[in-house]
Amino acid sequence: MQADLQWRWTYKPPSGSAVLWRSACAISDLPGLDWLVPDAAEHRLVYFSSAGLPQWDYQVRLGFDFSPAGVCQVTNHALWVTDWRLGRIECRSVFGHSLGRAPPLPEGACRSPADICSTREGHLLLTDLSSSRLYRLDAEGRHLATIELGKGDRPLRPSYVDCCHDNGFIAVSDIENGRAAVLNPRGDLLAFLWAASTEDEPQQPFGLRFDASGRHVLLCDSGAHRVARHSLEGAFVDAPISGGQIKPESAETAAWRPRGLACSGSPANGICVVAAGSQGRDSLHCFGRLP
Repeated sequence: MQADLQWRWTYKPPSGSAVLWRSACAISDLPGLDWLVPDAAEHRLVYFSSAGLPQWDYQVRLGFDFSPAGVCQVTNHALWVTDWRLGRIECRSVFGHSLGRAPPLPEGACRSPADICSTREGHLLLTDLSSSRLYRLDAEGRHLATIELGKGDRPLRPSYVDCCHDNGFIAVSDIENGRAAVLNPRGDLLAFLWAASTEDEPQQPFGLRFDASGRHVLLCDSGAHRVARHSLEGAFVDAPISGGQIKPESAETAAWRPRGLACSGSPANGICVVAAGSQGRDSLHCFGRLP
């Protein structure tokens, strides 16, 4: 449980620089490189240490036309990165060398790939901002299956995605329709994330992750300025992270807008949250159990 989560550190880009951060990835088995953040403004991936220091010597330059949105680590040596502007996904070594692009998806599929995650089978799940589908790919990026997320007036339009490696459940957020959901491993809807009281309902759901236990979904609720925790049945449990925990307190931290998050497998490293800021001043925050 994360009931004892406390703010540990915050990183804000230097004055005069602009970044566009919307997601984060926890990194394993790379000493000193604990978090990875795609920066669409500078067309790169930026590593951070567990102490919140950017590791500029290891930044991954993707090319001037690459606008990274989502990233996931699939092995100790490989990453998959999405480019939502040009509709492509690419495999990179953890130090930036291109390992090739994914083969083309079916005609007309996935014009705006956004988020990507790995599954317990070693496959990939990919969201598409232009449709109501998830795409299942193998470890080489080859298309395996298309998961339809409903039809009718309000089908799910997945933006962010995560998969629990313990039970195979899938969590997706639907920014366009202001909701998030839990799916079974086949992609069937199990529950929408909800709350017993109106004030606890998700207002602007963005990034989400299963917590380390696999029994809860952590959801960036940007409109409520917090990260909320929900059960696998969708019920609101609590809000273990809010801007009010950030030090020093200010009007900016109280009104922060969390957009993406990553959960480390190590309790010592905790949870990193990307928050949107004004004029390209997005920021990175870490919460965890203090020693």
